[in-house]
Amino acid sequence: MGLILSACNREIVAAGYLTQLGIHHHSNENQFNLGSDLMEPFCSFVDVWVREQNFNALSPDVKFGLIDL
Repeated sequence: MGLILSACNREIVAAGYLTQLGIHHHSNENQFNLGSDLMEPFCSFVDVWVREQNFNALSPDVKFGLIDL
């Protein structure tokens, strides 16, 4: 999720929005509250994908699969 969250945050900043101001995430320690809010619906898709995979280590192929997702 970190790769997807960072890509989302780059788009938020490029559009001129502040990543610190979130709707449901509003921690002072999290600088990416808005990105966390926008990524929340996608967490379940990533969870299902990871559960369906049969791997024992976080190999480059698994990382590329997450990026493709």
